[in-house]
Amino acid sequence: MITVYPAIDSYILAELFEYKCRRLIKLMQETSLSRVQDVKIVKQKFHDIVRNHQAIYQCFVLIRDILGGITAPGVTVFIPLAATVCVGFVRDFNIGYLLEFLIVIPMCYLLFQSNQRITDLGEIIQDAAYDMDWYEMDKEMNKEYIIFLMKLQRPLEIKTILFVMHKSLFLLMLRNVYSFFTVLIQMN
Repeated sequence: MITVYPAIDSYILAELFEYKCRRLIKLMQETSLSRVQDVKIVKQKFHDIVRNHQAIYQCFVLIRDILGGITAPGVTVFIPLAATVCVGFVRDFNIGYLLEFLIVIPMCYLLFQSNQRITDLGEIIQDAAYDMDWYEMDKEMNKEYIIFLMKLQRPLEIKTILFVMHKSLFLLMLRNVYSFFTVLIQMN
């Protein structure tokens, strides 16, 4: 039997994704697109950047498919489960309920933090591409560069069936746990 820990898996995948993104960002920062250089060399360097970005985007698609699939059930059940565990602790003062709650919250935070990191890396790549000296670029490369910038505009967001995984969703879920908790306490 295989046990899947979405929070740990998302953290590991985010680390690997960050490593690949940092390599691309370093390549972008080291590459000059100015027309002072030979056009063939500049084109080769730019095509290396585009190839690296395509590999990163394919990696992102795989990560999105994996994490979107394994996190959907957990995110959907998180609010009622966490509120029920809180109510169980308040009623019985059983340390087991408290430990369950104290394990679930950091694991969910790690999951959302990792997903947010992937999204933030996509924005950092966009900034690095814009910071390249494209304004000094040869005219025949402008079209390719504009197409590259347009491809960078696609946001790198991890989506489950119903949600886009951001830190703000985690905070919203915690507020909903508290609301659900107060409703359950008032019912009894």
